[in-house]
Amino acid sequence: MSLTSLNNTKKRAAAVAAVALSSALFLSACSDDGEGKNDASTSAETTQSAESAESADDKAADEQALEFNDSYVTAKPADKNMTSVFGTLHNTTDKDITITEVKGDIDGAKYELHEVNDDGEMQQISSLTIPAGEDSVLEPGGNHIMIMEVSDEIAAGDSLSFTLVDEDGKEYKLENVPVRVQQSTHEHYGDEDGGNMEGMDGMDGMQHGEEHGHEH
Repeated sequence: MSLTSLNNTKKRAAAVAAVALSSALFLSACSDDGEGKNDASTSAETTQSAESAESADDKAADEQALEFNDSYVTAKPADKNMTSVFGTLHNTTDKDITITEVKGDIDGAKYELHEVNDDGEMQQISSLTIPAGEDSVLEPGGNHIMIMEVSDEIAAGDSLSFTLVDEDGKEYKLENVPVRVQQSTHEHYGDEDGGNMEGMDGMDGMQHGEEHGHEH
């Protein structure tokens, strides 16, 4: 083989080696870049999953923060348009919970927090505080939840669910509260303005249990 041919062969071999090395470096760079993107994507997904799990845990904790013991809704016939909810709210947390809104699962119904003042008159209140680790009793003659503007019967044996909303917007689910009939004496309550509810629904001096469903 001539010297010239030998040199050409060496040049071609060097060129092939250079191309092979360049290709290997390019593929390695692409592989590293892909791995970096996959690592970043996996990290983002892991973070998102952790945040979602934390959010779910917080929501569950919020819902478990209030227990509603010995709870019930007073049954009402179709010719009465309101009734009430009683029971004992227990705060399981180490912070006070102040409820400012009540929602429920009856379409079109109006839900309010009420109290009975020193004159025995019923009136709406804007909030109800359950102290940390303590109870707040909803009872006839005291604080309670009113369900109003309901034309359908709420029959014994049914169950209703409620959502209490606190001053920070957190929600607390009170599910499957039973409906039952109470047979006993009734208190007389005034209206929210301190009157005797004269003229409301065409009746004077309503009995709280008979007309409001507050039977106990």
